[in-house]
Amino acid sequence: MQGAGHTLTSSFTQDHGFPVSQDLNNGMLAGFFNHVVLSRAEHIDEVEQILIDTNDGGGFNQSFARNTSTMISVFDRWGNEAELKEDMIEWQTNLAHQVNEYYVNEVSIFPAVENAYVRQSAPDSTFNDSLRVGQDSVISYLKFDLGGITGKPIKSVKVRLTESSSNGTGNTNFEVTKTIEDWNEDSVTWETKPETDGHVYGTYSGGQLEESEVIEIDLPLDSGFLATDGIYEIALGGSVKNEFALKDTLDGAKMIVEYDNLNDIIVDNKRMTADSGWWNSTAEPNYNEFNYYYRRTSSSESKGRWTPYITNPGMYEVYYWLPDGTPNRTTQAPYTIQHADGAETFYVDQTVAGGEWIQLGDEAFPFEAGLNGYVEISNIANGEIVIADSIRFIKVDE
Repeated sequence: MQGAGHTLTSSFTQDHGFPVSQDLNNGMLAGFFNHVVLSRAEHIDEVEQILIDTNDGGGFNQSFARNTSTMISVFDRWGNEAELKEDMIEWQTNLAHQVNEYYVNEVSIFPAVENAYVRQSAPDSTFNDSLRVGQDSVISYLKFDLGGITGKPIKSVKVRLTESSSNGTGNTNFEVTKTIEDWNEDSVTWETKPETDGHVYGTYSGGQLEESEVIEIDLPLDSGFLATDGIYEIALGGSVKNEFALKDTLDGAKMIVEYDNLNDIIVDNKRMTADSGWWNSTAEPNYNEFNYYYRRTSSSESKGRWTPYITNPGMYEVYYWLPDGTPNRTTQAPYTIQHADGAETFYVDQTVAGGEWIQLGDEAFPFEAGLNGYVEISNIANGEIVIADSIRFIKVDE
């Protein structure tokens, strides 16, 4: 059979614990049996549609498939058929496990849970029956409940909107800000509109939007905007009248979070949790991402913790990153790795040059799925200063 990817049908994938929507929508990125279809569909046209939807330009469009509840038909990209009998059940199961293990990227789509707009010309009125942007006198608000993002490596964040009216004229320009006061779609008005933090996190600039046209606004990866699970509230202000689909419709506003390689996870200091007394700095060069944290050494302990979200459990090597060192830093910074089999502490000289990933220890450690493992640093050390920058978790073959 032609090798390099796959499509699995819903009943089979659900039985084996694979996320159906990710599989059918995105295919498999790792390269197992591309365009081999395991079908439990009852009708030929359903299978044909799957083939067409996943077609990359070769061979699928004229393929036909048939199936019953007791036989799985397998087709390669050229339409050649093979039958999987009872003695092939183990093969099917192994394939499903391989698919699950090698699916290393994810996309989470979060529909808005509340939406409303306020209008300067009607300062005491509440509008939650539409979502509009129109110059500075009409501002829309969206609320999203994001779950399952804590500890995951985030590659991109977008807001997706669908134009629901053809009444707008002229170019479309608006910006995304973040509200710092809570609001409710049933009561927010122009007079009670929430304050924002003063930053513009995303902009859109384009021509006139037609009805049903979809647009996406890129948002920053700065943890000042998005870092962990929770409620995120944004405002849309623009210069042209636009009306967008509501939250309860199929095309309603959505926040889309795309994750990076889930087998190579970087947790920066801005996404770590820390006790009091840790301060951020950019004084020394070669730090990772935005800055690094520092803390004075003391006999009174203060800790920082980097916690990754492990999607694919297994063995992970652990690395640290530091900015360039200075003589007043500790030569014995204690990094403790908490893993599935216990905890191990390693001591790091932070006076030396930084700017690269350095492994903690010379072996990999077992991590369970979820937020169970972490790396922790303490300020109980020699010298004057302890530094906390970034930690990296890389999955290795077992």
